Amino acid sequence: MKSAFLANMSHEIRTPLNAIVGFSELLTSDMEISPNERDEFMQVISKNSDLLLKLINDILDLSRIESGKMSFTLTNCDLNELLSHIYRTHQLLMPQGVALKNTTAGPPGHYPSGLTSINPSDYQPHKQRRKIHDARIHLD
Repeated sequence: MKSAFLANMSHEIRTPLNAIVGFSELLTSDMEISPNERDEFMQVISKNSDLLLKLINDILDLSRIESGKMSFTLTNCDLNELLSHIYRTHQLLMPQGVALKNTTAGPPGHYPSGLTSINPSDYQPHKQRRKIHDARIHLD
């Protein structure tokens, strides 16, 4: 399982890194580039730099979780408020022309499952690790 994870992460890291290197080389080359193209190339570099940083931070977080060195403060929370915040955040991160769809019956960010809070005493991270990971991947 670790080798599959490493192979996937290797691909995920190389993709933005290749874009950063490629467009940086174009910007520093002797090739004639219009101001609009230059701006577009710099936006691609910036976007992929942010993506690469996010991937590396996610890997470090997973490493901390795996080693037991990440601490959590468990408190009650309003589940609808939490999921609404996640929905709004990811909606803002969607590239132009891509829509984040809400598949619940309620308004965006409303999750009428009857669950309104998470009780910290019911939360068992060692049993929830896979669910958290799957949810995180689904949201990313």
